[in-house]
Amino acid sequence: MCSTKYNSTLDQTVKSLASAGYSQRQIARYFQIKSKTLWVWLTKHPAFRQSWESGRSIFESSTTAYIQRIINKEEVLSAQEELKALAFLLSVKHPALYAQAYKQVFVDDQDQYQDQQTLELVAKALENGQTV
Repeated sequence: MCSTKYNSTLDQTVKSLASAGYSQRQIARYFQIKSKTLWVWLTKHPAFRQSWESGRSIFESSTTAYIQRIINKEEVLSAQEELKALAFLLSVKHPALYAQAYKQVFVDDQDQYQDQQTLELVAKALENGQTV
């Protein structure tokens, strides 16, 4: 379904991709276009931009709801799993700052090392005022 020309049938697809957490770069890759082309589509086609924004809103709402369930203990996670979930969310919401660190933390098989690195990653984000 990849096309280099915008058409309105792409609106629902971009909403679905964005609601699944795809970044703009990933969406451009999906459509097999350059990131700049996606930016042009978002700028020149209000319905396309609205679909993307709606999808991002759905993703962020579901992420926030998941975090709230963890905080309220409706989702039972160990402290280690909670830290890993927070680190993952940071890597998604602030990829330029945390994606590489997240990948490095979870490549190593030593759980104690991973736990310490994860804690440091989340602590760094909180110190910098980042939210998930």
